Amino acid sequence: MLSFFREACLAGDYQSSCKSLAFQVSNGHPMKTASVAQPSVASHADDLALMQAIANGTTGAFERLVDRFQQPVARLAQRLLGSDAEDVTQDVFVTMLQKAGRFRGECSIWTWLTRITLNQCRNRIRRRQVRRR
Repeated sequence: MLSFFREACLAGDYQSSCKSLAFQVSNGHPMKTASVAQPSVASHADDLALMQAIANGTTGAFERLVDRFQQPVARLAQRLLGSDAEDVTQDVFVTMLQKAGRFRGECSIWTWLTRITLNQCRNRIRRRQVRRR
């Protein structure tokens, strides 16, 4: 079911692959945006403050974001990969911690983490394909 999505991600065609994934997962019926599990809503200012706190090394801020986003990130990784979802989820939060200072605030943290998750999943799929050859 997700093979088209994986191929499109590897080709870099994210827009059509995400639409296709939403269509396939809903068994041919257009999915509503609300059916994609998103974390609790926080203001953009709160998101920026948390990311600045993480960039400055505040442990509590990192823990708050992990608590808030761990399940949605894990669900997304599980839908895309299956077996490696736990490893990818951990990699996403390690990446977030390492690159917190680069967060520009042009999008929500959830959007940023979704992109990191998709990139991590794409990289994992590429590694699987290389090993099979």
